[in-house]
Amino acid sequence: MPVATIQTILCLFLYPINDKLHNDMCKHIRVIYWAKNIQILLAVFILCACSTIDHNKAITNVNVLEQGKSSRDSAKFTDICKGFMLTDKQIIAFYTVAAEIPVETSSEKFGILPCYTSGTAYLYGTKYNWQIRSGGFGEFYTANHTILKLCGKACCKKVEGIC
Repeated sequence: MPVATIQTILCLFLYPINDKLHNDMCKHIRVIYWAKNIQILLAVFILCACSTIDHNKAITNVNVLEQGKSSRDSAKFTDICKGFMLTDKQIIAFYTVAAEIPVETSSEKFGILPCYTSGTAYLYGTKYNWQIRSGGFGEFYTANHTILKLCGKACCKKVEGIC
């Protein structure tokens, strides 16, 4: 056993000797010992806290760029779609509650309604563009990745104004 370890054990667990040099050395050893333990406990606590992040709330920094737009060039649809306005809170709720569907699913199948709101948001720290259509279909995409979301009956009840 190394001498430093023996000194640490003696200083931490036995009463200090009445020698001033020994007492000063023991105080420093105790401070270092407890500081290291506190650092380890703090690191474990931080790791545990980070591992319990709710990934359903991974959408942040929602920025609405277009509201109440129509994908069809028609005065009739332009007028109808003006009312499709979504708040940041609705967009976050939509992303959280709507079911993710396979990317292979044709967006044309679900994106038939012309009204949409679009913008940007950060998902897990990466900036995505998004477009949510009336009827509860949404696309979140980057140049390399796409997430499709579909709002069913339960989702439509939870996220008012989306369906």
